[in-house]
Amino acid sequence: MAREQEHQSPIFGLLTDPIESVPDEITRFHKLGFDYVEIGIEEPNATPRILMRQKDEILGLLSANGMPALGHTAYWVGFGSSHEKARLGWIEEAKDMVLVASELKIRLLNFHFYSQGRVSATEESRNIFLRNFTDAMKELTQFAATKKVDLMLENAPPANGSPLESIECFSHVMKAVPALKLHLDVAHAFIENRVNGVRDYINAFGDRLAHVHVHDNH
Repeated sequence: MAREQEHQSPIFGLLTDPIESVPDEITRFHKLGFDYVEIGIEEPNATPRILMRQKDEILGLLSANGMPALGHTAYWVGFGSSHEKARLGWIEEAKDMVLVASELKIRLLNFHFYSQGRVSATEESRNIFLRNFTDAMKELTQFAATKKVDLMLENAPPANGSPLESIECFSHVMKAVPALKLHLDVAHAFIENRVNGVRDYINAFGDRLAHVHVHDNH
């Protein structure tokens, strides 16, 4: 769910399945009566390179169906990695995601606050992750602004007992990068701290809320 920029009324859409063809998904969502398409920019069938090849077809379908588009990237992108060559590579890949979003006239693009491995196990690795992730978001929001794309940060569900995926660590990045907007995933916040988890994100960053994912979870 997104808030339409001019009227601030909610509009409803769906996220494409990256296994399916994005043009086919746009057609299907329009037939189902949704207002917009959230284009998943990820493998196997929606990488930046594939989407650039489909650019004219996608733009034609969006225009013909009167459907704006948002962008959604894979959760496992490694912005916080301490493997510096890999981290820098992901930043460059993310710039390609921003570029294809811009070409598709997407004005809101998300990334996920997500860690891999056991980086939360020590204070040092936790601090490295937060520093690296924050630095990546600073660079990418500046780059995206030159392409007229706003970046959103999505909260991810916690795991492994001592997660970095918490509102405390999420807030560290959001406060350090004021250009980031909030992409609130309600179910992820519910996993973190039930209904209070949802309220915590809204209370902390409701003034930066741009997009909401709503889905069932246990």
